[in-house]
Amino acid sequence: DGVIVENGGEAFVSLEHVTGEAEPRSCGPGEALPAGARTVDGALKVRATEVGAESTISRIVRLVTEAQNNRPRLQGFIDRFGKTYSQAVLLIGFLLAFGIPLVTSVVPALAAIPFLGSGGSFHRALGFLVAASPCALVLGAPVAYLGAISACSRRGVLVKGGARAIEAAAAARRVAFDKTGTLTSGQPAVTDIRHFGGNAGRLADDWVVTAAAALERNAVHPVAKAILAQAAERKLAIAERVDGFEAVPGKGLTGRVHIFGRHGAPSQLVVLGRYEYVTAGLTLSREEEIWLREETLYAVDSGQSTVAVAIQGVEGKRPHVSLILFEDTVRPDALEAVGKLAAKGGTQLSMVTGDHRPVARRFSKKLNIVDYYADLKPEDKLALINKWNEGGDWTVMVGDGINDAPALVAAATGISMGLGSATAVEASDVILTRGHLNDIPFFLRKAKATQRIVKQNIFLGLAVM
Repeated sequence: DGVIVENGGEAFVSLEHVTGEAEPRSCGPGEALPAGARTVDGALKVRATEVGAESTISRIVRLVTEAQNNRPRLQGFIDRFGKTYSQAVLLIGFLLAFGIPLVTSVVPALAAIPFLGSGGSFHRALGFLVAASPCALVLGAPVAYLGAISACSRRGVLVKGGARAIEAAAAARRVAFDKTGTLTSGQPAVTDIRHFGGNAGRLADDWVVTAAAALERNAVHPVAKAILAQAAERKLAIAERVDGFEAVPGKGLTGRVHIFGRHGAPSQLVVLGRYEYVTAGLTLSREEEIWLREETLYAVDSGQSTVAVAIQGVEGKRPHVSLILFEDTVRPDALEAVGKLAAKGGTQLSMVTGDHRPVARRFSKKLNIVDYYADLKPEDKLALINKWNEGGDWTVMVGDGINDAPALVAAATGISMGLGSATAVEASDVILTRGHLNDIPFFLRKAKATQRIVKQNIFLGLAVM
């Protein structure tokens, strides 16, 4: 871990591995960065404050190890039944061998009954123990679990936790989801384009996207990818000629773009980035500055991120001022999967995320998940899962990253979305290899059905015996 030193520069930094935030954060001097943080548009000079075993990554690894050692043991139905059954069989066998002869010696009249005679009592006890041997019980449960694991694997659901994971999932009363990369794609997308002075129509939107895409053509920032994807979706031709290009890490981009063609067309000065950078890069009116600031703050408060764009077409004329809004995109099957889980009844749905509260609130409304928790560090997620488990609210945790690993280990059943994070895969009991959220209600239905079959097999075995 470290702290950006004075004059150490500014840059957009991805903290997704710790916080789960889909979009990089602008960081500058004095800000602390955890181990594993990655700059996406510049270089920073950082003074190390925690190294080796004291770093954030090492702390997460320790949390995973501690969670594995302290994982609560959910006593399964077979364990409970087997203990009671074996004790009952031994007790009855003891009574047949020693109890009946003792009774007949005290009450001689009972000895006239052939079965109650003292002779052969030991053999009768052995015969009972042989008849009561749990062959049907021993076969009934494993066959049901193997069938369930096989059915799940055909659908791309790898149950590496075996029977314990299935039984724990069947007993779970809560499903907790991580947000970024689990309920969402983890990639921001353009959601709206706003213009100073009101809606300017599709042509103005295309103009702004074309100008922004020209500056962002070679960038690796997630917002740049979203702008380029929007340009491709609108089938816009991106200008290849950009003069006087300047990139200020952590702030924005400036350049003269030939928007309407490569040759002969007049260039237009485009300033793009944080609203403070745009207002400093071009002379804007007071009304334009106030509009940019208020629209930006409103969007951030509602859980969206923004990029300000100002285009100076002709020298001396007012620039065109716009704001592009972004947000992480919900997975296509997320709403359907959440709806299936909610329709079952008896299962509490929760969202646990390291993202900020406005973002969490926005997505909880989109997905109809009322119970949500925001600004959580990995240790906070772990504490929350332990709290639910200790209260008898056995929890299935669904996550996809290293920041979810401690919670995945502590949950009654941990489910990893895809194979993207080796740490999450190692910590989980179930892996959704296809990364489909609809496989979660399928797995939980299969787990409950398997438990019913196990109980039916046991009762039928007892009836046969």
